[in-house]
Amino acid sequence: MLDESKRQRAMRQEVRIARQAMSIAAPINERIDSWQRSAARLVALGRRSRTYGAADDKLRQETEALLADVTREQLELHRRVEDLPAIVATNSRLLDTQRALASLAAELERALALFDREKASDHAESYLVPEPEYLEVGHQDIDLKLPAAIGR
Repeated sequence: MLDESKRQRAMRQEVRIARQAMSIAAPINERIDSWQRSAARLVALGRRSRTYGAADDKLRQETEALLADVTREQLELHRRVEDLPAIVATNSRLLDTQRALASLAAELERALALFDREKASDHAESYLVPEPEYLEVGHQDIDLKLPAAIGR
C-alpha cells in the first residue's frame, strides 16, 4: 500500500520556469527597493544642489558608487540570462527585474547630471516662481499650507 502523504505530484512546467526565474531575480529584487530609495534621495539632493549651488562631492561619489553597483548587477544579470533557455530568459519576472535596473540606472544618471551642472546664478532667486499656497483643482481650491500644529 502506498503512503499518500509521501506521494508528490509532478511540477508543472510553468511553475518550474517561474521558480527558476525567481531564483535569479529574487536576490536582485531584495536590493532594488533600497537602491530606489537611495536614488530618489540623491535626485532630490541633486535638484537642491542645482537650485542653491551647493553641490556635495560626497553625494556625487555616493551616486557614482551606487550607479557602479547597479551597472555591475545589470551586467551580471545579462550574463546569467544569456545562459538560460529562452523560455526562462523571457519570463516576466526576469524582464521586470531588468527593466527596474535600467530605470534605476537612468535615475542615477539623472542625479549625476544634476550634480554636474554649474552653480545656479546668483540672480536665480529673482526668477524663481513662488510656491503656491493652494492648488486649484476643477472648481475646488485645495489649501497647501500645513496646519499650524504641524508647521511648527
